[in-house]
Amino acid sequence: MPTRFIARHLKRRSVPLTIRGKKLNAMVSKTYWERVIGLMHRGGMGTNECMLFVLPYSHRHGIWMRNMKFPIDVIWLDDRKRIVHIERSLPPCMSFNCKVYSPDKDSRYIVELQSGYTKRNRIKINDAAEFTL
Repeated sequence: MPTRFIARHLKRRSVPLTIRGKKLNAMVSKTYWERVIGLMHRGGMGTNECMLFVLPYSHRHGIWMRNMKFPIDVIWLDDRKRIVHIERSLPPCMSFNCKVYSPDKDSRYIVELQSGYTKRNRIKINDAAEFTL
């Protein structure tokens, strides 16, 4: 994708996001193109950074690791911002046949974090995330 096209469609803002008392800086991906591009082509992310995907409705939203350059942890949150599913250390995928990861319950938000974050911070199902959009 040309860089100008990507830049034109990415106007992300950041919000504070807290899980289990740990504060993170969340890059918000709310528009269609922000969600499609996600963390693709980035070299990495900081320890206290994450990406927050805001989805238009609750569903069993899946993700894949296409064009990722580093592994990540992923958590799915329901309408009440409670964790309903966690995937740890998802590997990058550079092919067109990437595995799709989906929760077993409906979710409204997805949070992508540095690989190992959920284990280091003992994040578990039913923990609540706090953020304001």
